[in-house]
Amino acid sequence: MKRSIFFLIFAVGGVLLLAYFVTQNQRASQQEANLSGSLEAEKSTYSFYEDSDLDGLSNAEEVIYGSKSDTTDTDGDSYSDGEEVDNGYDPIVAGSAKLSDRKNLSTTIRYFSWLREEKAILEPKIEDFLLSEFLSSRNELLSLEEVSDDAIEVSSSNSKDAIRAYLAEVNKVGLPEGLVSYKEISTNFSEEGDQLLGDLLGKIELSYLDFSYIETPLAAKDIQEGYLTVIKNFSNIFSDLRYNKENPVQIEINLRKASKLIERSQMIEQLKLELIQKYEIS
Repeated sequence: MKRSIFFLIFAVGGVLLLAYFVTQNQRASQQEANLSGSLEAEKSTYSFYEDSDLDGLSNAEEVIYGSKSDTTDTDGDSYSDGEEVDNGYDPIVAGSAKLSDRKNLSTTIRYFSWLREEKAILEPKIEDFLLSEFLSSRNELLSLEEVSDDAIEVSSSNSKDAIRAYLAEVNKVGLPEGLVSYKEISTNFSEEGDQLLGDLLGKIELSYLDFSYIETPLAAKDIQEGYLTVIKNFSNIFSDLRYNKENPVQIEINLRKASKLIERSQMIEQLKLELIQKYEIS
C-alpha cells in the first residue's frame, strides 16, 4: 500500500500549503504527459482480453486509464498498474494520488470504480443490467442538455401567417440526415471514419445555426426549443465517438440518450401537427 501524506498544518502551514499546490500541479502535468504519450500507441492493440505487459490491466484498460501496455509500472513508483487500479490509485501518477482525484474523470473509470467498490467486481463488465443499476442513482448522466430561452428568437407576432412562415422555414432546414443512425454509426465507428464524423458534425453545426436564426412565433416556442435541443445533444453524442476507446461506457450511455432524442423528435412532430390543426394551416 502506498504511503500516506500528512500535512503538519499548524507547524508549517504556509510552507506546506504551498508545497501541496505545487504537488497538485506536478501531478496534473504528469497526468497530461502520460495520457497524451500513451493513448495513440494503445489504440492499435485495443483488447479487453490481452494484457501485453502482464501487469493486471488489459490493453483496453490501459487505454481507458491512460497507462502503457508495454510497461508494468507506468508511473515508475514500484507498484504495477493493475495493483494500483485494484486499490483505487492512479496508475499514471507516482505517489499516493487516488483515481477519484483525477480531474475530468471519465464515465468509464467512474463505472469501473463503482463495479470494484460497490459490486466487488474487479474485471470490467459493460453489461446492460449493471449499467442500468449504475445509472439509477446518476440521472445526470442521462439528462439532455436543454437550450436556454436566449437561443430562441421569439417574435411578437403570433398570427396564422407568422406560424405558416415558421413551419415553412423549419421544413426547409430540417434535421441533418444520419442522426437517427447513431446506433449503427457508433457500432461501426473507427479512427478511419473520423473524416466522415467531422463532416457530419459540420452539418449538425450548420443545421443548429440555421434553426437558431428562424424567427419563432410564441405558439411555436416549444417546437423550436425541441429542435435546438435535439440538434445540440446529437452534436454532443456524435462528438463523443472520437473517444470511444478511452470512454466506452459513455458511448453506451449515449445510445440511451439517442433513443430519448428520437422520442423527442417524434414529440416535436406531434406538436407541429397540433399547431397546424389549431391554426387550420393547409
